[in-house]
Amino acid sequence: VIFQELAEELLRSHADAERSDADRKNSPSAPQVTEVFSLDDADAIENSSALLVCFDVRRSSWFGLPPAVSAAHNAEMLTDEIYFVRQIARLDAACGIVALVHALLHADGLLREQDKGKNALSNVDMIRRSSCLLGQWLAGLQQNATSLQCGRTLAADASILAVYKKHAAKGQSRMPVSPWMLLGVPLILVTWEASRRFLGESVANFLPKWSLHAAMLVLLLSLLAYLRSRWLTCHFVCLAVKHERVVLLDGTQSGPKDLGSCGREKGAFARSALAFVRKSLLPALAKPETCAIMALSPETP
Repeated sequence: VIFQELAEELLRSHADAERSDADRKNSPSAPQVTEVFSLDDADAIENSSALLVCFDVRRSSWFGLPPAVSAAHNAEMLTDEIYFVRQIARLDAACGIVALVHALLHADGLLREQDKGKNALSNVDMIRRSSCLLGQWLAGLQQNATSLQCGRTLAADASILAVYKKHAAKGQSRMPVSPWMLLGVPLILVTWEASRRFLGESVANFLPKWSLHAAMLVLLLSLLAYLRSRWLTCHFVCLAVKHERVVLLDGTQSGPKDLGSCGREKGAFARSALAFVRKSLLPALAKPETCAIMALSPETP
C-alpha cells in the first residue's frame, strides 16, 4: 500500500487551475504495485517493468548489497541516460523512496500518459513535462547532474520530504533524523560558558540553571534518536528493465549495475529479475526468509 500511495503522490499533478486539464492529460499515471509471493511464479507479474526488493541487513558485515552482488558490472553504457540517486546521509533511512524514484524514472514501459496508451516518450520526458513533484525535482537538476547532486537535491526537496515524512509518521518508515540536530544543544552550552567567562556570572545566571539540565536531556535524547536512525534493519533496491537489460539501482552503490540481457518477449524481465534474486541475492543474505518483493507494472488502460 505504501508504495502505491507514494507513487501516486510523486506523480500527481500540481498544476494551477488554468493548466489542470492539459497537465492531467500529459501527466503519467502511477504504476500498479503488487506483492510477489513466489519467486517461481514469474507469470503472475509478467507485465512488470521493475521490482522493489527489500532484505534484512542485520548480522551483516556490509551495508546495502552483499559484496558478491555489488561486484556486478557497472552499467557504463547506461550512465548518461540514468539519473542515479545516491543515498546520502541526509536521506537517512529513505532507501524505499530512493528505490521507487529509480523505478519511476528508468523502468522502460512502466509509465503511460493518462489519456494515451503506450507511447514513445521515456519516463524521464513524461515526468519532466508534467507538474508532478518528481517533475519539479527533475526541473531543479542540472543536465549532467552527478549521483551525489541527485541525492542532495532530493534530500533538499521540501515537497518530496513532506510526502516521505507523512508516511514515516504512520510507522511505515523511520522519521528522518539530521545529524546537525546534535549541534544545537552543545551550542547552548558553549554560549552559556562563554557568557559566564567573559560577561560575568550575573549575565550567565540570567539563563536558568534548570535549562542546562534540560539541554543535556535533549542532547541525550537526540543522540539516541540519531543512533537509532543509523541502525538500519532492512534495505530496498530496485531492479528495472532498461533497453532489454536488467539493471540494479541501489542508492548505496556508486552507480547502476548491469545484470545482463533479459530479452524483449513478454515476461522476460520478470523471469530474469526473479532468477537473480533467487540465485544471487538470497544465498548471500543472513536471513533470506525476510526478503520481500514488490512488482511495479504499467497501469491497465
